[in-house]
Amino acid sequence: MAFKWAEYLKLADQLSRQTDEASQRTAISRAYYFVFHIARQRAVKNLYRQPEDGTSHDNLWLLYKRNSSTRCKQVATLGKRLKKKRVQADYELYYARERGSGRSLDGCKRVRGPNR
Repeated sequence: MAFKWAEYLKLADQLSRQTDEASQRTAISRAYYFVFHIARQRAVKNLYRQPEDGTSHDNLWLLYKRNSSTRCKQVATLGKRLKKKRVQADYELYYARERGSGRSLDGCKRVRGPNR
């Protein structure tokens, strides 16, 4: 059975309501991977082939950005913004809470996938 990526969004939502830093950081990460995997599933259905050279994330957002659809461009913008926040949450020693995970989830909730 395929993993339901929407479970990541549910988890991100739950974690974003917590006040501890670990939950806030993890919420951003799960939200990002929800959007990434839903976007990738859609792209693969349209014959996208994910590169194996470590550039899959940037290439996916570029693919969406180059699409003429406004919706695709919005997904690209969301994906790039969340990726930046995820990198900060995963790797920065000091984490500014004003970057907060709650606001970052707003756009994610509009992304729909086959595994809701």
